[in-house]
Amino acid sequence: MLGFAALVTGSLSSGFEANHPRQNTLFYALSETPQHAFWLSSDKQLDEWTSTYFPNIKLKRQLPELFGDNSPSLWAASAPLLSLPSPTIQTLEDSAIADKNTDLRELKIQVKSTRLAPKLKITIEGIDVLESTVAGQLYSKYPQAQWSLNSVGLIDESLIIKFIVKAGIPFKVRAIDFSYDIPVTTQKSRPISMISKPTEFSDTTAVVNVFDY
Repeated sequence: MLGFAALVTGSLSSGFEANHPRQNTLFYALSETPQHAFWLSSDKQLDEWTSTYFPNIKLKRQLPELFGDNSPSLWAASAPLLSLPSPTIQTLEDSAIADKNTDLRELKIQVKSTRLAPKLKITIEGIDVLESTVAGQLYSKYPQAQWSLNSVGLIDESLIIKFIVKAGIPFKVRAIDFSYDIPVTTQKSRPISMISKPTEFSDTTAVVNVFDY
């Protein structure tokens, strides 16, 4: 009985505080085309702080306009549009290759974070990438239906990517850069009884640009 009483007392006093903070996630995302901004969270459930960013939002949803067809399900709500430059995608070369009975297309692109974000993610969507090189080094040798690249620490450098696909098929190149902060707004700052959860999306600002080929 004494042990049971101790357990009950402990459960009643086990709240979150500065020395025992609750973990949660919040990040900001901005898409270039169409221009739209979101507050996002990957938490399983919203808490008393994160719920202030998602009023009247009852369910998570996917955001293909930000993250493509493989978008995770997230809490999402409209956010203020900030003036943040998007990553650039520039075509350096675009040529045809004759390979037996298959027409191929070889492209060389340059991708850069114009706001000097430390992390850059690039995906090629809607087509198989047959072969690719990054910065002159072989990156993939066999067909990949979901080609992607995560780069960290580039800052002011650009990525040169060369790849081969089948000709005549439209596809997209998506570039997302991440900085490790969230914009300061009129919303309340995170209470001292809470802490950012160490996940990919926590406390970041993401800016998305998509180029159609």
